[in-house]
Amino acid sequence: MEAGMAISTVGIKLDEAIRERLKAAAAAQGETPHRAMKRMIVAGLERLERGEALQAQAAPPVVPFLDFAQDVQPQTVARAAVTAAYRRPEADCLPALLAAAELDAAQAVQAEKTATNLVVKLRSKRSRGLVETLLREYALSSQEGVALM
Repeated sequence: MEAGMAISTVGIKLDEAIRERLKAAAAAQGETPHRAMKRMIVAGLERLERGEALQAQAAPPVVPFLDFAQDVQPQTVARAAVTAAYRRPEADCLPALLAAAELDAAQAVQAEKTATNLVVKLRSKRSRGLVETLLREYALSSQEGVALM
């Protein structure tokens, strides 16, 4: 400060939240709130004198997932077909699906043999489930069976 300069006090009203933020910021810098306010006022005044705005320049817009999106490869032919078919009306899908599901005579015979073998094997296993096994071991007419139920 130059010699002979008059010093005056300027009052400013701050709400409690801003006052607490100022105290915390000043403490983080190792200075008093008064000193921090004075430095901020001087810095802001210097910016105004240089013709700058007090508010900070707007940051460039944030594009979410930009880094990820740059690594995404173009769709394969199969993936493009899946994307094109996504949420397509059922009436549009059925003719092609029915045509693809038709079997020639040899395929139909093979499918019938496979189904028959599967049913025969499942019926021959005929293992009892846990509940059925318990019911055979402990009849409901016995005290143990009633207790288990």
